[in-house]
Amino acid sequence: MKKLKRLIAFLCPLFFGCGQPETEVIALVGDEEITMAELRDFAERKKKRAIRVGTAISDTSDPLQQLIARRLLLLEARKVGMAADSVFVRRLERRRRDAVIESYLVHQVDAKIVVTAEDILQEYYDANWNRGLKFIYSARATKAAAVEDLAAEKSILSLPGYVLKGQVNEQVADELFALPVGSTSPALPLPIKADT
Repeated sequence: MKKLKRLIAFLCPLFFGCGQPETEVIALVGDEEITMAELRDFAERKKKRAIRVGTAISDTSDPLQQLIARRLLLLEARKVGMAADSVFVRRLERRRRDAVIESYLVHQVDAKIVVTAEDILQEYYDANWNRGLKFIYSARATKAAAVEDLAAEKSILSLPGYVLKGQVNEQVADELFALPVGSTSPALPLPIKADT
């Protein structure tokens, strides 16, 4: 029991001393205060943006220093009169309006739309169905042009076309269509047809 009291007496100051209230002022920039809540919100937004954008290098800069630098820049902008500039105010209003619309879309529209991984894959396949065919066609057209060039230089015969199994003599067809793809057949006897 005595050990428990000592433990509680030791842990209480640590527990209550480590927590910082949300309204605690941690920095003063000009006349503006930076509270713990503002710093925490800024750090969370920065982390979410880094995840969304996908930064390759982790940002190790201090969020408090960045927040102070932003406040200093804002004070300088106010000092030179940028906050009263009509073009600046219109741009700021347009961005605020766009942010409100974006927020509405996220909450109202995106919440009602359900897109599955299968839907995404199907849309990709529907949009790109002919991409593979173009590559195959291109490769075959290139090879066909190379064969035509070779035949024009080396052969005295005209280029044979494609034939189906039923269009060739049965004996020749059996020999040719039994060959593995890409192999060459031995010399085949041509049957002599008697014209009557």
